[in-house]
Amino acid sequence: MKAIILKELRENLKLALPVFLVLTAFLMFAAWDGGNVLANEFLLRITSVFYAVFGAALGWLQIHHERPRDLWAFLVHRPITRTGIFFAKIIAGLLLYAVFISLPMVGYILWVQFPGNGGAPFEWAMVVPDCGCFVLGIVWYFAATLTSLSPARWYASRGLPLAAAFPLHAIALAFPGLLIYWQFDLALLIPAALLATAVWGSIRTDASYRGQPVPAKAALATVLAWGSTVVIVLAIVFLSALFHQREDSQYYAVTKDGEVFHVTVRNSDPAIITDLSGARLKDPNTGRDMYLEEFNKLVRDGQSIPVNFADPPQTLQNLSEPPQQYFYLSWRYVDGILWYWTRHGLLVGYDEHTRRYVASLGPHVPASGFPEPKDRFLRPTYVGNQISPRTLATVSALYEIDLRNRSTKRIFTAAENDRIGGTKDVSDNATVLVSKQSIQLLTADGKSLWQVPHDPEYRQPTFIKVFLLDATNQYALWIDSPRLQSQRLEGKIGRQMVWVSADRGVIRRAELPAADPPRPADALWDKLFSFFVPPEFPFIKPLLFRFALLRVPIQWNLVRMGLVSAALCAAAGWLIGSRYHFPVRTKLAWAGFHLLAGFPGLLVFLSVYEWPAREACPNCKRLRTVDRQQCEHCGADFAPPQKDGTEIFESVETLRA
Repeated sequence: MKAIILKELRENLKLALPVFLVLTAFLMFAAWDGGNVLANEFLLRITSVFYAVFGAALGWLQIHHERPRDLWAFLVHRPITRTGIFFAKIIAGLLLYAVFISLPMVGYILWVQFPGNGGAPFEWAMVVPDCGCFVLGIVWYFAATLTSLSPARWYASRGLPLAAAFPLHAIALAFPGLLIYWQFDLALLIPAALLATAVWGSIRTDASYRGQPVPAKAALATVLAWGSTVVIVLAIVFLSALFHQREDSQYYAVTKDGEVFHVTVRNSDPAIITDLSGARLKDPNTGRDMYLEEFNKLVRDGQSIPVNFADPPQTLQNLSEPPQQYFYLSWRYVDGILWYWTRHGLLVGYDEHTRRYVASLGPHVPASGFPEPKDRFLRPTYVGNQISPRTLATVSALYEIDLRNRSTKRIFTAAENDRIGGTKDVSDNATVLVSKQSIQLLTADGKSLWQVPHDPEYRQPTFIKVFLLDATNQYALWIDSPRLQSQRLEGKIGRQMVWVSADRGVIRRAELPAADPPRPADALWDKLFSFFVPPEFPFIKPLLFRFALLRVPIQWNLVRMGLVSAALCAAAGWLIGSRYHFPVRTKLAWAGFHLLAGFPGLLVFLSVYEWPAREACPNCKRLRTVDRQQCEHCGADFAPPQKDGTEIFESVETLRA
């Protein structure tokens, strides 16, 4: 084993060394530029892609090196077991991956934690996302190794292990905040273990499914079924985009005088702009339908407020906000000091030039540690460049922050049975505060200009958009609360609009249906989707939407369709197994797998076996497989070949005589 490990290290060092140099240069540039690779989601995305490419290239080349001149046959005939070859290759590959990835990152971590280098808060928990990227690279390593081992064609099943790794990385790229949770990073070891087990079984049998140990067979079938599901999903999405192109986009817009209009844009056709009653908006100068360019001049942009009533409050940013850092957030720059909000609910200041720590500021006094959860500043909301943020809130109070004097002043206290979920400075002297009981606008000294109680038919909102109207002291609120208390409203509306005035309170309310409602063709594609993916999909779909803070009920018609598809696949697999005379135990195992995996499971069943040809038995005239010595139907031997005069061996009868 030692000789094989040294051989693998020597052969793949030429790939690992350039990777080491490129990663070192990237981290040095990030350190010089001031970007924190450990805490910034954009840099984290780049790092994860880099790890994945290196892991995949390393796994592929380790097997590809043995392909020419039949080196693989020489390797497997060495005095070492196939399992020993597997461990030798994996140890060498993971050693190269770990060393040449970890050394630059460890150096960067040691550099950035010392005062005067990073110029921003550092904590060891920032290393957790990079560990998640590291594990993702291992998943790609085993996926590429299994792909390189496969003798199948690329247009068949060879690329399915890579397809199985793709959605894991896609989720990490779309929601990189998941990488800060060690539970998610630890869960990535499960697909890595499945892929490693499948690689082990493939090395033992030269990538043949027959003869593999049961754990390796199960792992290979699971990986290929997951990869097939990904390919099917991408194919259906592509076909849906190709043949079911939505000819229009629909949305709501609020004008400067507070009116809500529904806008429909169809390709290059003029936009259709209607009010809530369905009447088209007319241009007062021409009397004709108003063009979208003119209408956009009347539109008022709203200011979004993410609302978070979790206990303790969530530290990740809302998905509606611009990309920001996880563990700290750049808040304000005052007198040469950069002030950051940290996930521990503190303001921490660093000198711009020396990059050294200056001071910490909490809700009550200069901070000397981590405050209790109820006394931590909630994550600030992005306010843009036109307004300098002035206030921060805890779950119970709103504070005005004086950074020059490094002091805080409580200007508003919530009721004892209330809880603050989000705030935003909408102007230089006004702040919108959202609590469990109400939404209100506060002046600079904490006086409430207006207050809107939450509608009892709704749960607490997930975000609120505030529109400052042209009329004096008048506002429009766009309340997004998809999780409804009332069954009457379930699935019927998308959001609620509330118009409020400082002197008259709530002027009126309106419930807006979904701006872009589902169409009959959408249901058709949902059914097609449910038929060709595993039957668990109708249950997974609501979970995915719930992760995006939307409540989607389980569609039981899709569940029934998925079960019908799985049953048909199980029946088809049973018939095919019977045709090739599989043992009953094998057919039962595959039937259970088909019921769980559906159509992708049937594709796996057809792809893992090397299906033999069939020819008519001379005795019973039924089709028999050519890889058996005797007919599986009647037990007869194959007929001896016809003699053509070129035979050089004596017949069996002569030898017996």
